[in-house]
Amino acid sequence: MDPNGRELPTAPPWHRSGYRLAPARAGAFQPIAPLLGADIIDHGILHGDTAFIWHTGGIMLGATLVQMGCSVLAIYLGSRTAMALGRELRAETFRHVQRFTTANRHHFDAPTLITRTTNDVTQVQMVVLLTFTVIVNAPIMGIGGVVMAIRQDTQLSLLLLLVVPLLFTLILLVMSALSPRHVIQQQRIDRISTLLREQLTGVRVIRAFRRQGAEARTFDDANTQLRSSPTS
Repeated sequence: MDPNGRELPTAPPWHRSGYRLAPARAGAFQPIAPLLGADIIDHGILHGDTAFIWHTGGIMLGATLVQMGCSVLAIYLGSRTAMALGRELRAETFRHVQRFTTANRHHFDAPTLITRTTNDVTQVQMVVLLTFTVIVNAPIMGIGGVVMAIRQDTQLSLLLLLVVPLLFTLILLVMSALSPRHVIQQQRIDRISTLLREQLTGVRVIRAFRRQGAEARTFDDANTQLRSSPTS
């Protein structure tokens, strides 16, 4: 339901089933191409079997086209899901702000609420989109890669016991390092919104006292701090 009380449309059943199946099918076809390529080399090129090369190449082309179709469908459905979720989050945030008490209004200033409704909702939308296009595929590709590695060389695949924990540890270290920077970045985005709102509200006073240069420098400093947030 939107802020005006109108019922929001829901996704049809084929959309809901597509959300679950399209990313999984796209990821399931990715490990097939290297396997077919190895068969072409081992059984086609080495033995000079042109018919086998054409036959296996046709299967590889068909699998690639199916994978491309599933990927496009996953992006399309993921985008619709992310946009629908963002619409509902913004509507719910708007309704919740309308129910704020006087104490709440003094605690949360307007720029912060604007940032929560716009920037934060957009980030949630991107997470949902990445979930359908990348995160769902990742475990399928990982499992498929492990199976293919064991199938090709069991002893060499034991290196995965060392590589996977190291990769997982590296990801955790990167996430732990980025988390406090993200908090700082959100605070500086709020600062930008506050300055912009103050300057737009008091533009006549700023011009009357010839404070354009000082206000521009203040905004430039805040903008520079926001730009350096990921590395500071």
